[in-house]
Amino acid sequence: MTEQPENKQPDKPKVTNNLPELNISSDDAFTQEVSPHYEGGEDLHVFSELDTRPALGRRRVFRLFIPRETEPLEFFSLDRLVIGRGGKGVQIDLNLSEHYGWMLGVSRQHAEIVYDTGTYYITDLGSTNGTWLNSTQLSPNERYPLESHDQIRLGHFLMLVSVP
Repeated sequence: MTEQPENKQPDKPKVTNNLPELNISSDDAFTQEVSPHYEGGEDLHVFSELDTRPALGRRRVFRLFIPRETEPLEFFSLDRLVIGRGGKGVQIDLNLSEHYGWMLGVSRQHAEIVYDTGTYYITDLGSTNGTWLNSTQLSPNERYPLESHDQIRLGHFLMLVSVP
């Protein structure tokens, strides 16, 4: 009787976590490379990012999605945002002229978004063509709370809201 060779699979490399101690400031982040020869049976991304910032003092992120833009407009730790299309002597924080706001009925100073006691609010600043939150037209100079997935329409200019 002939002896069959034993079906022995190669030993998998042992994974150790002998990492040197790192001095990383709160604003630094580093990237850890994952071996492309991983044989764990699951697909992994070649790189994974590790956020090393402390949990305390987390920044709030307010996002506005504009149609035909691939990335949202992001505002970090936003307290006040005046939206409009600007003009001579008009102070605004978000100029929608570059997104055809002038064509879609956005006023020079159209609306304001503020953060107060844990909630974002929108106020129409007396615009010519009005501001809508979802399907409700806003009364000028009154605050309305914003939630994720709300639609804001300034004149005919549409934006979607994303808040944590």
